[in-house]
Amino acid sequence: MAKPSVEAPSTDGNNPNDIRFRRHFLLAGLILGIAVSGGYLYLVHRQRVAAAPGVAVDSVGKQVFFVVLILFATIFQCSLLSKLFLWVKRQTGSRSRNR
Repeated sequence: MAKPSVEAPSTDGNNPNDIRFRRHFLLAGLILGIAVSGGYLYLVHRQRVAAAPGVAVDSVGKQVFFVVLILFATIFQCSLLSKLFLWVKRQTGSRSRNR
């Protein structure tokens, strides 16, 4: 009888647990980005209402650009954090297997 093969854990990031783990980080990045963008828009519009004549405020085009930039930055940062956590998890897992 042949022994069942024992496969090594996947290191390419396509493990279903890794994908689920990364999805949570991306969702957290999206929620954080929406919160920060909302805070930015709130402050800009509050400034526009209270602005004295002659005070320059951000145009609508700049506001859209900054909101998109904030969303991209938070989602990208959370994606990098998920990759870092997965890398650390793999490194600590391989060390404990080698002992």
